[in-house]
Amino acid sequence: MFIQVLLVKHSGLDKFFTYAVPKYLEKDIKIGIVVSVPFGISNNMTPAYIVDIIEKTDVDMNKIKYVSSINSAGQLFSKHMFILAKWMSNKYFTNISACLKCIIPFATKLVKNDIPIKELHLLRLNPDIDLQSLTIRKNTHAYNIISLLKEYNSLSVEDVKSKLSIKITPISLLLKKKIIILTKIRIFRDVTTNRYNIAEDSVILTREQKRVFDAISKCENNDKPFLLHGVTGSGKTEIYVHLIREIIQKNKQAIVLVPEISLTPQMVSYFKNNFGNRVSVTHSKLTLAERYDQFSKALYGEIDVMIGSRSAIFTPFKDLGIIIIDEEHEKSYKSETNPKYHIKEVAIKLSELTNAKLVLGSATPSLETYYEAINNNVVLLNLENKINKATTTMDIVDMRNELSNGNIGVLSHRLLKEIYINLQNQEKTILFLNRRGHSSFISCRKCGKSIMCDNCNVNYTYHIDQDKLMCHYCSVIKVPPKTCPSCTSRYIKYLGVGTQKVEEQLKRVFPKANVLRMDTDTTRSKYSYSRILDEFKSSRKASILIGTQMLSKGLDFPEVSLVGVILADLSLNLGDFRAAETTFQLLVQVAGRAGRGDVNGRVIVQTYTPDHYAILCAKEGSYKKFFDKEITLRKLMGYPPFSHIFIVMISANDEYRVKECLSSLSTIMHKNNVSKSYNILGPAPCMISKLKNKHRWKLIIIGLEEDLLKEYTFKCLKMLKDMYDMKDITINLTLNPSFIS
Repeated sequence: MFIQVLLVKHSGLDKFFTYAVPKYLEKDIKIGIVVSVPFGISNNMTPAYIVDIIEKTDVDMNKIKYVSSINSAGQLFSKHMFILAKWMSNKYFTNISACLKCIIPFATKLVKNDIPIKELHLLRLNPDIDLQSLTIRKNTHAYNIISLLKEYNSLSVEDVKSKLSIKITPISLLLKKKIIILTKIRIFRDVTTNRYNIAEDSVILTREQKRVFDAISKCENNDKPFLLHGVTGSGKTEIYVHLIREIIQKNKQAIVLVPEISLTPQMVSYFKNNFGNRVSVTHSKLTLAERYDQFSKALYGEIDVMIGSRSAIFTPFKDLGIIIIDEEHEKSYKSETNPKYHIKEVAIKLSELTNAKLVLGSATPSLETYYEAINNNVVLLNLENKINKATTTMDIVDMRNELSNGNIGVLSHRLLKEIYINLQNQEKTILFLNRRGHSSFISCRKCGKSIMCDNCNVNYTYHIDQDKLMCHYCSVIKVPPKTCPSCTSRYIKYLGVGTQKVEEQLKRVFPKANVLRMDTDTTRSKYSYSRILDEFKSSRKASILIGTQMLSKGLDFPEVSLVGVILADLSLNLGDFRAAETTFQLLVQVAGRAGRGDVNGRVIVQTYTPDHYAILCAKEGSYKKFFDKEITLRKLMGYPPFSHIFIVMISANDEYRVKECLSSLSTIMHKNNVSKSYNILGPAPCMISKLKNKHRWKLIIIGLEEDLLKEYTFKCLKMLKDMYDMKDITINLTLNPSFIS
């Protein structure tokens, strides 16, 4: 037997090596396990993944070495997961090792035995011992231990010590006499803090929900994804539950993806109420050891449902039956680090490999997905009615009028009035502002200069609770200056607005109101999301919840009757071709947090551009109207879904070198664009043109065919590297970015 392996530690060496397998190890050889192999001239023992098992090889037998041993890490990936890694490597132009690290992030630590495995020592009576023949006096430690084990069958050592208030000595004596035997079992860390009550009866679907459920359930051919386009509050989650229940009955498993960790506690609680401890969760806030335990639960059949953010897609279920991507339009489903994969593309490939159903759910689908749906590449299923009868209205406040009427605060008179009404009626309010901190910048009133981060060309944000300036890009923290660094003036002013400033103003205007804030600063710890949401849910503990985009989707609080959007223009002024789409989605999703119970909902949108079509379409709640307007503009401009975008970003400490290098690349690209198949934009500085002391410039290349666009770009980059000294220059490539920065 021969195997091909990929080295675990040498990620830059993206090459397969062939080894022979000794006869005594053949029965234990599988794809995905780790073996130790002699590598290099010195034959150092090196861990390697088995990626293929072959019967013949063209390699000279005199040069083939033998596998030394099998690592105790176990099987880390299946054959179809390795096929997925190879596909990702080709799709996202990175090496296979990087893709495997994405799939099994804990692998290196596991191989080195750096991940602590939790084990439980169980005690039980030795079945080969005749207890009747033993002479043991009553009420002794030995008698009590044996009686306890007769009652419980088996217990942990700690439980025996605790229940009988004894030390280890009498237990050790019984073990020595082989009256009791000790076994070790692995226990998995439970990362779901949610308490749950299994529902006796599942919720009966409405006629509209049943129509959608049947369309997905009865489809035997899973070659197309399903787009579940349902208005907020239409009961998409209940359809997910019914689909998963059916999948589990067929002894298959389910993956449910959510875009924000903040959504996970509610989603996990809801699913646990239906499927109990057969549900687990994984996300970036967990330690590697905790993530490994959830991975192992899936691998060993301990769970049927995995809920989580991007990484959950790589859950190693034996027989995956369905993948559900909730809020499929979300930008966070695109990875910003290598491999720069999009979860939707990976899910499509995974469903193809496993024949699992793929369901995409959203009230505001991405234009690309909806365009695919109306062109019959995705099965479109609509939910047009809310489950409850409460209505939600949206009113737009023109902040230009507020300013002319003397209101220089961040909250309009109308919004303050509505918050007051809610407090009087003991109803809850959510306020949305997609900017954390207290003040977005500090400026000198004498010379006009703002105080910027030395490492990045961005303004510091002032955080009042710490009385510190923070750069949100390189995380540098400094004490606010008493005088202007430029002109030494003492006339320093804190300008702009963030969630902390809104919190401060609310507490000043409504001193008796309970105000909570949910943003990156208040949710650093693992369970902070659950704590804040539980506190808000408790009617006596909180009246108003302020937060960033993590509040804009998925959260379900029936008591919320008012939602305020403080600066709707923030996302409109991003300088990205998706700015209007992002704004429309945010407003519709935020509006969906109100009116989910029996009380009608009100949404107040504060804006300086009240006539923008994204805002007006959101007010009407008309996705189709927005889509028709936006898709016409995209087609006119040649943007996705009618094209593909490749961004080449070059960064270095020396800005002159960056500009010179990118100008050379631009010249090469224009010379090789003979047929004018590609639209080349730039060179231009990135939105944040200096980050962590690196100057950053970009070229944007737009083409119709993805593969041809990649081929053209790589060809031009090779020409650049052949003619230009690339020392100390970093090239960063992104295909179809979620946001052009």
